[in-house]
Amino acid sequence: DRLFSEEFDRSVRIAGVSHIVAASGYNITILILASSKLLSFIPFKARFPINLALIWGFCILSGLSPSILRACIMTTIALCGTFLGRRNTVHVTLPLATLIFVLVDPKIVLNVGFQLSVMATLGLIYLQPSLVSIAKKIFKREVGFVNDTLLTTLSCTVTTLPVTIATFCTLSIWSVLANCLILPVVETTMLFGVLALVSGSIIFYSIIDTQLRYFELVVNYIGSRGWGYWEFESTPIWIPIVILVSTIIFCIYFYPVGDENNNYYLKIS
Repeated sequence: DRLFSEEFDRSVRIAGVSHIVAASGYNITILILASSKLLSFIPFKARFPINLALIWGFCILSGLSPSILRACIMTTIALCGTFLGRRNTVHVTLPLATLIFVLVDPKIVLNVGFQLSVMATLGLIYLQPSLVSIAKKIFKREVGFVNDTLLTTLSCTVTTLPVTIATFCTLSIWSVLANCLILPVVETTMLFGVLALVSGSIIFYSIIDTQLRYFELVVNYIGSRGWGYWEFESTPIWIPIVILVSTIIFCIYFYPVGDENNNYYLKIS
């Protein structure tokens, strides 16, 4: 953050890629996957305390931001469930993690970072599968880039839009495009960073440098366009409410439910 100029920081917000330069649940996912691969020769129950120490150590080192605390609580619940031989579902871990967070610190509900983190996660859980189900009908098959990058970014953008508009009084059309250009290139930066620190290899540092220079190039280009970004003096409360309600209705209608005939909560005609 100290190295960011005010102009570059503004360009990052315009491009809608602030989540890339912040510690988030994505980093926790990478840590758990890397730990599982590297320690695959150790039984899971023996890896359990190592994984917990790893994610909470990273959480402390990254500054205990609300977004990464939420991710750590969710991951801890999931790991504990697996350790006890229980099935995990994100439909339970997210509200449970949110409840624990709020009980510990009730004022966290007013924290914008916490709001954005929860809304983005809800987008990944409910809106993305809804969009994927529509994409399957359109393309008649699964398209990796569309599902993994385009629809993922679009889901997070739409679900966080009510918070963004209400809090920052800003609107940018660049988020989806910027993330589609940047994420496929920089998603391995954290992995190469760890390898560089461990090995000291100039090769890994060169890869990281190339990835981050590309990130900087895209962000600066979008920031210098001077259009596609609007700032408002104030936002009428009905606008974020309409967006939120419309998104909820969309997810209710299009969310794919497995085995609908035997679903306790859903009866179809």
